[in-house]
Amino acid sequence: MNITVVSGKGGVGKSTLSASLVHMLAERFGKDNIVSVDCDVDAADLHIFLGRGATVLEEYEAESSEKAFVDYDRCTSCSRCDVCRFNALRLVDGQPVIDRYACEGCGACTVLCPTDAIQIKPVKNAVIRVLDTEYGILVTGQLRIGESGSGKIVTLLKDKVNQMISDGRIRPRYVIRDGAAGISCPVIASVNGSDYVIVVTEPTPSGLADMERVLEIVDQFGIPYGIVINKHDANPVLTERIQNEYRGLVLTKIPYDRKVVEAAVNRTPLTRLHPEFKGYIRPVIEKITSLR
Repeated sequence: MNITVVSGKGGVGKSTLSASLVHMLAERFGKDNIVSVDCDVDAADLHIFLGRGATVLEEYEAESSEKAFVDYDRCTSCSRCDVCRFNALRLVDGQPVIDRYACEGCGACTVLCPTDAIQIKPVKNAVIRVLDTEYGILVTGQLRIGESGSGKIVTLLKDKVNQMISDGRIRPRYVIRDGAAGISCPVIASVNGSDYVIVVTEPTPSGLADMERVLEIVDQFGIPYGIVINKHDANPVLTERIQNEYRGLVLTKIPYDRKVVEAAVNRTPLTRLHPEFKGYIRPVIEKITSLR
């Protein structure tokens, strides 16, 4: 079963919750039954909570975007390729020089090149790792600096898990996906194919507005979801409003506590370092385990 944890904005405790879910599920069912996937490939951090003492099983580069490359042996310096709307191509003595960070791989320059000196080719834009952690297998990816294609990398991470299942290497009962924040392409890729979505929010005006936006995406896929209100005691009035507007969908409320920072510093799930937090996470676990 694929469970995806998302949030409309960053900093609301999404990864902290994901790590705690992985810890408590592994504690109940055994680490061999749990796989976690860090789908926030622009700023992967689940390995911070789960990776202490982890063993790297696989590490390889992935391709999910394309860029322009120049064959200067073919270039005649005709300057006809100087049409890039992204300003990724500049002419030096009549010859094109490609800025790999600005290039979007649109191919306009290749269309106008009369000698086929410019070609669009795949580039290795991310690193994918498979880790054996104390809490089960963790599949994580990190987009390289300045690269694009994060949504496609998320799809590659999900494909990697499916491949490992097909090969018989893993037989997970639950796959916990820690999605990216917001409503961008990697969020859509993370939510797609989920059996259940957990939306983490905080009782602030921006937290509520951003939660409503990400719920539109979840509704588009027709996936059932539950809501977790983190730092609920920071604004009791807004917390009550969220509970009233989403009656029956709020799974639990978690108070603000600096112990969350301690968990990150110690690279340990919050519920392991401070077991008293299990009481706040347990309703989410019970909801997950009740799904069919």
